[in-house]
Amino acid sequence: GAYWFLTAYIGMLLFSPCIVCIIDKLSDAQLKEFGVLAAIAIIFVPTLLVIINPFSNTVMLFCFYYAIGVYIRKTAIEKRIKHPILKASCNILIIYIIQITLSFFKTPYTIVYRNRNWLSGNNSAMVLSATIYIFIAFLQAEKFHNRIINFFSASAFGVYLIHDNSLVRDWLWSKCISLHCIETYTKSFLIMQLFAIAIIIYISCALIDKIRMFIFQIISGVRKCIQQKICNPTGGNPV
Repeated sequence: GAYWFLTAYIGMLLFSPCIVCIIDKLSDAQLKEFGVLAAIAIIFVPTLLVIINPFSNTVMLFCFYYAIGVYIRKTAIEKRIKHPILKASCNILIIYIIQITLSFFKTPYTIVYRNRNWLSGNNSAMVLSATIYIFIAFLQAEKFHNRIINFFSASAFGVYLIHDNSLVRDWLWSKCISLHCIETYTKSFLIMQLFAIAIIIYISCALIDKIRMFIFQIISGVRKCIQQKICNPTGGNPV
């Protein structure tokens, strides 16, 4: 429970071979029927009823998203979708418009006020739609290679594990970076500062992860040398 994303991701990896097998075995009609039922239980029920869906958890949600990705790659739907970024932006814009509208209902005891951010949740149909369009946009994008991006992107998972650790999180946001002081700045400077903080945190944690990788490489090299000396102490060809 310390890392909800990591827990859900590992669960998805465990189920991913079964998901791929099911998608390969079922017919298109069966896949559509299964997809509609899963979407109703996992997505549309919490979206329409504004409740916590009792039929799903994060592992099930990740598996559902993974299944959608596998189905898109299998059927090559991305080739038939036009302007995915524009459509994703429209979905996100609708989410914010509805949230701003619902923020005017400030009675704290109403369902609307207590759940005014439900459209931006993981189980939201609007978020699902925007996510699919963004995924398709990356599938349509031309492949490129950038050494700087590859250098830092390789540590994205390490950055998540470091800065969102339960021991680091409180120190980072309470003592190292005081959020109460940030709120006192003007809005224009606030946005710039938030971007700067995010970049500094990412680069710092990425460098820590690079040091970890370097140490692990040294340990791995020493281990291989020891294994070679044990297996071949004379230095000749092993028997």
